[in-house]
Amino acid sequence: MSQTNIIRVYRNDVFCEAFSDADVDSITFRRAPSSQGFTTQVISTVQGDQFETPLENVDSVVVTSEYVGKPVDLGLSVLWADRNIGAVDSIGFGGLYGWADPTGNKTSTSVADYVNSELPNEISGTYSDITVARWGGLWRLPSHEEEQELLDKCTWEWMKSGTHYGYKVTGPNGNSIFLSAGGSRYGTAVDDRGGAGHYWSGTLNGSDNTVWNISFEGSFHKVFTFYAPSYGFSVRPVMNK
Repeated sequence: MSQTNIIRVYRNDVFCEAFSDADVDSITFRRAPSSQGFTTQVISTVQGDQFETPLENVDSVVVTSEYVGKPVDLGLSVLWADRNIGAVDSIGFGGLYGWADPTGNKTSTSVADYVNSELPNEISGTYSDITVARWGGLWRLPSHEEEQELLDKCTWEWMKSGTHYGYKVTGPNGNSIFLSAGGSRYGTAVDDRGGAGHYWSGTLNGSDNTVWNISFEGSFHKVFTFYAPSYGFSVRPVMNK
């Protein structure tokens, strides 16, 4: 699969907006009536949407290449991506990312570096969602409910696909995706690569600052909140139908 060019607008507050170049119609600059210079960056999409950012908040605009997944209809309420973020194909491990880290670079083990009082309990589709920063478009993290639906309404089969172990997840309509056993990361140490899988949702359990996620190892697979956001887990995006 060929890579997609992603236009990323990095802001001074570390948030990032991402757009596939195929979705961008133009990038223009607008000045306020009383201004001597440009004050706002405007990105217009081919779908007719406009995204405005004050120039004082724009740190940089960068074009990078990314292996962006394709949506798969499993017969559920949302479409699931055919691959993990950071994976070159549908069976690859991809990256292991801390929760609410749109940069994907944090390795701190301190929960305070990921969760604060201003962060909502649901980050899916927000600036804190790494899916928004990496793939852009309509992609986002699944919610806790959407991960539970994937568990409850699909058939899960532990198998080896190519060189990777994981689960073939088949939806009610017969279509399937493969969730690879990418392991987990704590700090810089990676564990259970090829033996277990953990997939973030966008939903924080606010009572104890743990995050809902799908975890599996062999025949065990469950949605639960055991892990802190400072762990590095796989990310499998979704988009609305």
